[in-house]
Amino acid sequence: MGCHGSHSALPPTGAEVINVCARCHQHEGQAFDRGPHARAVRTGKLSGCIGCHSNHDTERVSADRIAASCARCHPAGTRASVLGANIQRSALQATDDLRSADSAIQRLTLAGVQTGDARFRYQTALTAYLQIGEAQHALDLERLDDLGRRVGSISRDLRGLAEVAEERQWEHKLLLVPVWFLALASLALVWLTLRAH
Repeated sequence: MGCHGSHSALPPTGAEVINVCARCHQHEGQAFDRGPHARAVRTGKLSGCIGCHSNHDTERVSADRIAASCARCHPAGTRASVLGANIQRSALQATDDLRSADSAIQRLTLAGVQTGDARFRYQTALTAYLQIGEAQHALDLERLDDLGRRVGSISRDLRGLAEVAEERQWEHKLLLVPVWFLALASLALVWLTLRAH
């Protein structure tokens, strides 16, 4: 059926856009309805989802462009503009933390550590990260910050595990130096003994 319906190619009105988009993006639509932008749509001041997103490219506003997207309607220094900048800051931090968590799992794998529990923790962080999109659509900075703290906490834990695993791996290598030295000395002694005979 698509966005326009099966029998009409007429574009939906601003208020209808939310319903069209929410058919696939239910959580974001519900969150949007709880936020102040829904009131702006009802009064005709905002054209629904396409106020921040394009209509046919349906671009996702990347975390580093949230404040710029807000600035299209909200002048610098206004409460809404500051909120947009704070949402961007929180979203960027959560994005960095999620990347760091993923990197930590790769480091654990390279260190030879079982990663089942770490991957489960990463999935928990990923779930919180995905919920950040809902908090953004509701403009709920408190919830967004809470979700970001969860992602950050798990990321710090996983990075700590990776650092410990890498230190143990390094210590293990250092402990092997005397063993390798003794093995080489023994081989040299055997070689000298054989050569003398």
